[in-house]
Amino acid sequence: GTFLENSPCMRVSALTGEGMAELRELVYEFALQAGDKNNDPAFLRIPIDRVFTMQGFGTVITGTLTSGMLESGTEVVIYPQGLKAKVRSIEVHGKSVERAYAGQRTAVNLSNIDKDQIERGNVIAAEGSVSVTDLIDVKIINLKDSQRVIEDGSRLHLHYSAAETLCRVVLLEGKALNPGESGYAQLMTAEPIAVRSGDLFVLRYFSPVETVGGGRILNARPVKHKRKDEAVLAALRLRESGSVLQRLEQTMRDEAREFPDISDLSLRLGISIEETSEMLQGLAEKKRAVRLDSEVYIHIDYVNIVEGVAFEILKGYYDKNPLLSRMPREEFRSKLLTKLRTKDAKALEGLVGYLVGAGELDADSSSVAKAGYKVEFTEAQRRLMDELAALYKSA
Repeated sequence: GTFLENSPCMRVSALTGEGMAELRELVYEFALQAGDKNNDPAFLRIPIDRVFTMQGFGTVITGTLTSGMLESGTEVVIYPQGLKAKVRSIEVHGKSVERAYAGQRTAVNLSNIDKDQIERGNVIAAEGSVSVTDLIDVKIINLKDSQRVIEDGSRLHLHYSAAETLCRVVLLEGKALNPGESGYAQLMTAEPIAVRSGDLFVLRYFSPVETVGGGRILNARPVKHKRKDEAVLAALRLRESGSVLQRLEQTMRDEAREFPDISDLSLRLGISIEETSEMLQGLAEKKRAVRLDSEVYIHIDYVNIVEGVAFEILKGYYDKNPLLSRMPREEFRSKLLTKLRTKDAKALEGLVGYLVGAGELDADSSSVAKAGYKVEFTEAQRRLMDELAALYKSA
């Protein structure tokens, strides 16, 4: 009934050495079957489980390098504080090394940082490679042998890597998860945490403190969701079990307001920049995405949203100013930024430029209009214009 159920059994003795050679051979065979860990330095992450000071060395942390690669002399960031430090030296199993790789137990001597600035549960990572957040989208499982019901609004202990914090559960489907049940939820944490989408976690009951379940982080940078929103649930299903391409498209939709570049999307999905770039080029060829520049692609769904909001802004302007066919560009830009709730004005301007090139908008340096829009004058207005023109001509 466990993952060990069909595993081979061997008779060994540490005292006599019986079976040890065979055991080594079997472990070696399993090692050959294991997938490669991600040693890309961009995915560096070490959850810190100990911090101490060594005389003559300064601050030292220990932890298991869960992904990526660490090299002496590298500048790293400690999350969630966002503190920068430099790697002075590295030890793996008591031996000094120049580099440590994913899966290795490491001790790292850091410079430019004091012991009191770090604590167990912090994370060493490459800059920008983790999300610091107090809200995460998750799939929760309440264990079959759990003695508790996880209710909407429950307070629980959240354990992830070497860290622990309190959280409140917002169930997105029903009102409760009984033992053996699973469902989508948002966890609101008592303090900011540094995580990545795909991370696993354990949940323990608030009081008495006992393990009730756990789950996986599906989105480390969500917005607050409405309960029982089918569009939200469909997106979470894709994030949970969709193909890499489907998860890429969903991430592009969810984070469109941030205008993530290729490296951002690569980190969110845990795949190489090369693979991400190849998939984005494929989406652009299929008209599923628009390339703004060499690094940024926008999903076509968001392009359509921006186009709709732009037309809505222009319609409001035309309704208030029926004799004007063009809206001041700065006023249009300001309203577009506000309605789309984005701060990246440069990227948004690039998207407006795409809509101009696609023939949807007409814009110059000072004004914007809906392509082909003309003011429809009444007969009375036309007569008045003719009179004014005649008067001007005679003057």
